Amino acid sequence: MASERVTTPPPRCPRCGHRLAGEGACLACGGGRPPPAPPAAAWAAGAAVLGLVRGMAYVPRAAGFLLSRPRLALRAVVPLLLNAALLVAALGAGLALAVPWVNAHWVRGWLADWSGWWWGSLAWAIQYLVVDVAVLGTVLALAVLVGFALAAVFHDALSREVERVALGLQGPLRAAWEPPLLQVVVDACQVLAFGIALNLAFLALAVGGWVFAPVAVVAMGLGLVSDALFVKALPFVELALGRRGYGFHEWLGFLGRHRMRLLGFGLALAALCWVPLLNVCVLPLAATGGTLLYLESEGK
Repeated sequence: MASERVTTPPPRCPRCGHRLAGEGACLACGGGRPPPAPPAAAWAAGAAVLGLVRGMAYVPRAAGFLLSRPRLALRAVVPLLLNAALLVAALGAGLALAVPWVNAHWVRGWLADWSGWWWGSLAWAIQYLVVDVAVLGTVLALAVLVGFALAAVFHDALSREVERVALGLQGPLRAAWEPPLLQVVVDACQVLAFGIALNLAFLALAVGGWVFAPVAVVAMGLGLVSDALFVKALPFVELALGRRGYGFHEWLGFLGRHRMRLLGFGLALAALCWVPLLNVCVLPLAATGGTLLYLESEGK
């Protein structure tokens, strides 16, 4: 017995009820199906690119915001000088004390028997490209963390003033339900410490995986993303989040909702760090841009 062939009848026009012959408009009334929506993947890709570009734009916007308000720019002088002095001191201590001490007590004794062209070259690479970079990177990372903690009070004051001006408020920006300033600073430092730990881990993976190039490339890419998100962008956005008592789950929710915007903001700050003379302006721009990012992302 031959199986019956089941066919699906063509759909009807939602306006007049006539059957639709194809994907176009109804021939009877001119209505019919709405135009097809763009593919979800294309929509998501466009939204991601737009969020990335918007995030990058917060750096020049923060510069314009400060330059048009000189009284705000003056609030950035103290933390800027404090961090600059601390980084110069840390760089000098790392090159003059930490790196020579590690080489004298650990590395040279361990690599003393490595001679010849191959083993001698490998010993040189391990000492200068692995150990020295790791020691100096650790010293500078600790200096960044300490400097951020010391200057966080000034950054919070700048962030509050930026928020007050952006919202058009007249009085001081402080509510009775706000958490203590120390808690806000500690929360921001925890985000920064987490990002620095990720960066050091990816750096070690990239240097240690040089024998297998794909591992090093992936580690460098992940390190770039973690640096942009957790070192450059989120610690300064956390100043605005912490004033509102954001918990860990709310913090993760904000990161999930605005991840591309945060990534773009962090990448722009990371790029600015490599520009001579302009890199000294990264901290006030990060505090100002992070506050503006939060206000606009949350519809304030």
